[in-house]
Amino acid sequence: QDDIGTIVTRPVSRNVASGIGKCRGSGLFKDELYQVSNDALIRITLIDPDLPPEDSNILVTPLGAIAGNANCEMVSSFTQLVIAVHGGAAYVYDKANGLREITDSAYLVSDSVDFDSGNFVFVPTSGDPFFWCSDINLQADPNNIQPEFADAEEFIDPNQGVITRKRQIYILGSRSGERFNFDGQKNTYVPIGGSTSQYGY
Repeated sequence: QDDIGTIVTRPVSRNVASGIGKCRGSGLFKDELYQVSNDALIRITLIDPDLPPEDSNILVTPLGAIAGNANCEMVSSFTQLVIAVHGGAAYVYDKANGLREITDSAYLVSDSVDFDSGNFVFVPTSGDPFFWCSDINLQADPNNIQPEFADAEEFIDPNQGVITRKRQIYILGSRSGERFNFDGQKNTYVPIGGSTSQYGY
């Protein structure tokens, strides 16, 4: 009898409609929704943000082609959106230069990517050591990425994924997980002692 009645809000679907194809991945970039739908990168915006997302209030803008049909990882920095197709090509998008494929031979096909400390960090599909390239480097020329490589040190299991939390990255192996911090003076990721987990991804 002393409880205060409250309503717990939950996200709900406001509108369901036919799209333009299978959603292979989606993400936010500069507070706008981007999606890979079938073989196209599209931007989905509300014409009037104060009105409900009815069909007449939704603007879909095609931005370019994304090869393949596999799912995609989509991660953004302040200036760019990176799209990595699982087991396939990777792309960089920004409003000034549009959509461009990363064609540098130093790029390794990757299944996981995240953004940390000014760097896009990739984990190759092969499970090999993770690599990163700076946001500035990608912005200048995505075809000359000049990646840096590092690896987890305590276990030799293949790398599977990367996540960022509180300005640190977690490299997720098939049988372990290890936490790293970016050292600006050494220009590399340094493992954080005592933070390795023996549980795999």
